Amino acid sequence: MTSFLHGTELSSSFGAVAAQYDAARPSYPDALFDAVEELSGRPLAGARVLDVGAGTGIVTRLLLGRGADVVAVEPTPGMAAQLHRVLPQVPLVRADGNRLPFADDSVDFVSYGQAFHWTTRPSRCLRPAGCCARAARWRCSGTSRTAPRAGPRRRRSG
Repeated sequence: MTSFLHGTELSSSFGAVAAQYDAARPSYPDALFDAVEELSGRPLAGARVLDVGAGTGIVTRLLLGRGADVVAVEPTPGMAAQLHRVLPQVPLVRADGNRLPFADDSVDFVSYGQAFHWTTRPSRCLRPAGCCARAARWRCSGTSRTAPRAGPRRRRSG
């Protein structure tokens, strides 16, 4: 993805161990997706979703389980290959999160599981009532917590 780290070893460091990453990375609780639906005021079922920085498809699988129509966006070869191995039916676009090759106002949700820090701006692809959702995971005293961040798209005037 284009960022201050794009093209560096760090920006694609998990690609070589994508299968192990997929097996070891924790998933997300159902409550996170409940919160996204509540905060956005619409269900994920039937919604068009871009899963940006989809990695190996951890969030993609959960979105599919909610009935979303998901397009995975992943720039790195190793992670994209693993995603395609586990979810061959999901459209996979190799693209940079800051230069998404989708039309303006074309999707209902844009999700960033662990990839929001690789992009510098919210998606212009969101429909006017669309929602950008990201999750932050952290560990405290041996426990893992996930905090949802979701909100409607706000159009800039001018």
